[in-house]
Amino acid sequence: MILSCILSLACFGHGFFWVGWVNRIHTWAGPRWIIDFITLLCVMGFVGIPLLLAYSWFLSGLAYQPINLTVSGIASSSSWQLSIWLSIYLNLCALGGGGMILWRMFGLHQADQPNTLRDLDKKMLNLATRSSRPLPVGLTTQWMCMVPMNQVLNLSIEKKRIAIPQLSKDHEGLTIAHISDLHMTGRIDRDYFRLVAEEVNALKPDIIVLTGDIIENEACWSWLADSLGRMQARFGKYFILGNHDLFVDSMQTRGKLTELGWVDIGSRSQLVVLHGTPVLMAGNELPWFSPAAELSIDEPAGSAESEKANGTPGQLQDADQSEDANLSERGPLRILLAHSPDQFPWSCKRNIDLILAGHTHGGQICLPLLGPVACPSIYGTRYAQGVFKQGNTVMHVTRGISGETPFRWNCPPELALLELVRNPG
Repeated sequence: MILSCILSLACFGHGFFWVGWVNRIHTWAGPRWIIDFITLLCVMGFVGIPLLLAYSWFLSGLAYQPINLTVSGIASSSSWQLSIWLSIYLNLCALGGGGMILWRMFGLHQADQPNTLRDLDKKMLNLATRSSRPLPVGLTTQWMCMVPMNQVLNLSIEKKRIAIPQLSKDHEGLTIAHISDLHMTGRIDRDYFRLVAEEVNALKPDIIVLTGDIIENEACWSWLADSLGRMQARFGKYFILGNHDLFVDSMQTRGKLTELGWVDIGSRSQLVVLHGTPVLMAGNELPWFSPAAELSIDEPAGSAESEKANGTPGQLQDADQSEDANLSERGPLRILLAHSPDQFPWSCKRNIDLILAGHTHGGQICLPLLGPVACPSIYGTRYAQGVFKQGNTVMHVTRGISGETPFRWNCPPELALLELVRNPG
């Protein structure tokens, strides 16, 4: 019984170790072939070490000894030496696995902090039943979509009321549709993204933001007009790019989205006047595109003078030309679009009020009690999905609209509508 528990914990620790390496290598902005090669090595380690362990035990003819690793007279045997080293590895994995399970179940860094996420309303839609065309494209995708409980075509529409510590009363009730990670690869039919656009418009958001990983197949550029081009928002729609947008000509993607009415704020910032009160929209595509928007840590906060009456579309002006604006003590609401939640500390240092991020897909596979498995972040699964707060900075991480791999378990695609409210505390 004890041996079975130790081996079970060792399996968890072994998995956490190798998946953790994959999570972190995918935060690097290096060449794709190197990232894929290191990922392959991690997969080989994940699969190969248990096979090597079983082989060494078979040669030695002895069972695994989890505690006593000293056997007299066998130190010179290469098979015994291998078995001892692998047994040490499993002991360490068992300790690490037990620790990780406890941290996942009772850790202090939980998402959706109750004082920040004030209300949540969810509605699940099966987009496969709403389309006149088969959404999975190709045999592999069709087979994966037939796997029981695969939620890749089940869109979760989530309305969230989020408390922003320093929100102006003029911006209370501002609604933001947050979408990310469309991953237009051709594996999911274009009609899926058209249906997503319809659901975005049905929410009637004030602002739409798109936080990267849009196109990774040139053939899908033609899909943009019938999907992202259809989306409408009262005060505009803003986007940045992500790491998968490097798989095609990213400048083409930027140009086509701009032609469709989207505002590119990657690596820059703009002031948007809403109801006579400014909002500073900024972009951070690090580490894949640089630099990030210029936002000084001690930059005096400013607000632009209203030129429109309430209820009219916002006006844009370059942030670095805002000296002519009428400055107020509080300054504008600061909203940052970042592809990766790894930019959370960067945002906190620069007095960002709200950071909107994606990239993680929520982990795509979430286990009961343990939560997400894979999450490309230097923080592992800590910021996989949800609402987080540090100081006066709030971050929302969405699970995204789609993914390169058409499989999701206990982690459906997410279309989020965020309503900003004041924090009375």
